[in-house]
Amino acid sequence: MDQNPVPFVINAALNIPFCLVAVAGNSLVLASFAKNRSLISPSNVILIGLAVSDLCVGVIVQPLYIVWRFNQFFSKDNWGKGILDSLTLFLSCALCSFSFLTVTTLSVDRYLALRLHLRYRELITVRRVSYFLGFACMSAFSLCTMTVFLPAHDEYIASVMALAFFVINTVIYFKIYCVVRRHRREITEQQRHTSRIPVTRFANILRLRNSFLDTFYVYLIFLCCYIPYISIAIIFPEFKTNSSLVIAFEISWSLVFINSSLNPLLYSWRIKGVRATMKTILLGSSKRQSAPSIRRDAGHSFAMYHINHSCEVL
Repeated sequence: MDQNPVPFVINAALNIPFCLVAVAGNSLVLASFAKNRSLISPSNVILIGLAVSDLCVGVIVQPLYIVWRFNQFFSKDNWGKGILDSLTLFLSCALCSFSFLTVTTLSVDRYLALRLHLRYRELITVRRVSYFLGFACMSAFSLCTMTVFLPAHDEYIASVMALAFFVINTVIYFKIYCVVRRHRREITEQQRHTSRIPVTRFANILRLRNSFLDTFYVYLIFLCCYIPYISIAIIFPEFKTNSSLVIAFEISWSLVFINSSLNPLLYSWRIKGVRATMKTILLGSSKRQSAPSIRRDAGHSFAMYHINHSCEVL
């Protein structure tokens, strides 16, 4: 690559703090779900799958990307560069594809919750969602084998797949918006004809609206992080010699990785159960860390007391 290495090295170095945030944040989210089993539901299982994907990005993909870029410009081992290149591209494509499938599954889940009502709990179970996520993971890795056999067109293939997922999600969220709007219109009509509306009806509408907002925020952050990559990847194969476009494409790739760092912050903000459990875990760890120091101080004071007492006796 006949490019100035400075922008690429700086971009790779900027991934280091986001990598640490992704690992710490998603580990804490997964620990929260493991500690509080009452949070386990079909929709939250999908969030767990997304957190696992984000954790793998922070643990595997981002470190590989950082090493790949540093090795590409500062090492003369051509064989090692090829291995890192292929491995980073394949795992990035596979995990990002799984994230796309997971976000799409989350939007479909919310739409089914609105449409099925009481039948939702009967048809959509934790076990079925878990099996589907396993199938989605295998499908993502299978789809991304195309990047291995067609390396010259990997950006174009990835951009087309991402664009298709975004179209599907946009249609689903529009349908969800229409359903929520219809429910609110029905309540307004009932208020005009009756003076009393069941409190449970308002509670259900409010719960569905909050659930819709939670999933929509996940999709919105996903959209903001991936749109720059998709926009550039579509035209990138034809303009690979443009240095400015190459740097922009590199930065857009980092934005895709940063999405894994933002999702845990969103979960802790929007999901009260996760936020409360995360606080409990953090407070518990801080208490455990402070306990040994308290015991050491107590032991030190006890020893000093005996020394002073002995001196007084002498």
